[in-house]
Amino acid sequence: MSHAIRILALGAAAALAGCSAHYLASKKAFETNRPFEYWERTLDWTAQADRPATPTLSRAPFESLQPPAGEAEEWPAAAARILAIEPEAFAALAASLESEAQFEKAIAGTLSWRTLRTAVALRNPGVQAALLRWRAVAHQYDQAAYLEGLIGQYRAFTRYLDLAGAMPAQGSTMEFYPPAGPLALRGEMIRAQSRIARLDWERALRDAAAEAGGAYFEWQFAQRARRAAQRNIDLLEGLAEVLRERYRAGAATAADMLFAQTELARQRNALLDQEALARQDRAAINAALNRSADAALGEPADADLEAPATTTARSLARESQGRQEAEIARARAELAAIAIRMSETMNRPAASQGYSAFERGAMPEASEESPLMPFGETPKRGASPDFARAEAYLAEMRLNLAAARGEAQREELLAEALARTAYEDLRIALRKAELLRADLLPAGETIFESAQSGYIGGKTSFAEFSTAERYLVDLRLEMHEAQRDANRAVLALAAVRGHF
Repeated sequence: MSHAIRILALGAAAALAGCSAHYLASKKAFETNRPFEYWERTLDWTAQADRPATPTLSRAPFESLQPPAGEAEEWPAAAARILAIEPEAFAALAASLESEAQFEKAIAGTLSWRTLRTAVALRNPGVQAALLRWRAVAHQYDQAAYLEGLIGQYRAFTRYLDLAGAMPAQGSTMEFYPPAGPLALRGEMIRAQSRIARLDWERALRDAAAEAGGAYFEWQFAQRARRAAQRNIDLLEGLAEVLRERYRAGAATAADMLFAQTELARQRNALLDQEALARQDRAAINAALNRSADAALGEPADADLEAPATTTARSLARESQGRQEAEIARARAELAAIAIRMSETMNRPAASQGYSAFERGAMPEASEESPLMPFGETPKRGASPDFARAEAYLAEMRLNLAAARGEAQREELLAEALARTAYEDLRIALRKAELLRADLLPAGETIFESAQSGYIGGKTSFAEFSTAERYLVDLRLEMHEAQRDANRAVLALAAVRGHF
């Protein structure tokens, strides 16, 4: 019995000695303005948190670049929405373009506009860089969740912490245990920054796809113009053969022969020009897909874009308020407002309120049955010169907030103006294309056939026949130009609406 009592006494003495040593070490660290050992261990532990490695731009981004949990909308769904592709179809297309062999096979044949804009989302360097920036900001959600969890621990800790003592020691506590308000506001700032990063990625995707689309429909126009030039060459070669027969018979002049030869040379030169333009457009598309300029491409699909059936000036103006530039300006104004609230919590010295944050008599815990005594007996300090500096900094931030709100308003008004311009450009382009398709081109073909038969029958002069021939040649090229302009006008709606 006595042996057990002696063991218990020794154990209690050892425990008390250990607690006393720990207390003295912590007190010494506190008074010398050094971090506590527990605080250092906590930082070491949080620094070793598991984080997925950041992928490089050379890796396939479809699976490896997804933002972590915390984002309401993952990037494949957001990309499908921006590109106006069904999410299931986008996922299937992305899977079919994931490997290099699959990608090369897909673009070796007929390249559709849908396949091209999906490939831009997966392979464009600018889009991938913006996605990595979004992913980097989104990873701060994990840190924000950890910081939010510390708020309760901070309040529980400071409730029973004896903060009496010299100011250097109080400053040490402020450094090691920041107030809970900035921790909560930090989470709001992370959410605002993540939203801005997501909008920057959406804008990068929208602009890259629109730029690739512009090159694509220029390439399509060059191919159509090349085919039209080849048809004109065939027509002029037939005309030259007829003129040679008539010249031998004395029914045509040497001037007629010279006109046919010069017109034939002009069309052959136009064919070479369109082939050169097609090479330029292919180089631009390859650049958008992160390929060399001379990399092989198939042929563009012979299909035009359809204008949204319900597009009106009013509906387009409403949609323009969701344009990424306007959303980014509003998000930056929101971020500036959060920064002001955070500065009011952190940068204003506690002395500006007439007391120190570490004086227990001024803290709310004094009325919540805190065991620390005495309450309200610590003498209050006067205002510090830091107060003026903090207020000047806050005044500057408020001016920046007003500027950010003005920028947001400017972006909203600019979006409305762009919406009106895009709507009128679309109406002009569609009206011109419809006029050429329905009226002018059929009429030109009829005029040419009538002039040709009249010339063969000797009822029409060569001047009238050549005028009809040139009119038809010009109409064919103008028709393809009108179709290209209509496609570009539909593409321009994406910059106004924020999506295709």
